[in-house]
Amino acid sequence: RVATRIGGWFPEPVREAIATRAPLLKKAHKQRLIKELHNLICYGKAAESVQFLRDLGLLEYMLPVQANIFANADDGRDCALDARDVRDAWDMTLASLAALDTSADV
Repeated sequence: RVATRIGGWFPEPVREAIATRAPLLKKAHKQRLIKELHNLICYGKAAESVQFLRDLGLLEYMLPVQANIFANADDGRDCALDARDVRDAWDMTLASLAALDTSADV
């Protein structure tokens, strides 16, 4: 959340540390993850925040079902939708999140 507010940039060592420690999120309490996701979506820059989660490999821990669908399409694995449809769905997801920011005037 903070990263998107400062431009969404982390130095490479920080990105590597995040990737290394990402599996620890499996041990986190679900309510804590829900609260963090709520904060990401409700307090500005929702689309950028969710895209940043995906870029950092954290989306699979925060939104596992959605991350799996997008990952299958990206990797060319068996998926009910073709890759173009899934990319369109991802773009629409981000557009919807951006609209939340606009409607909330954050």
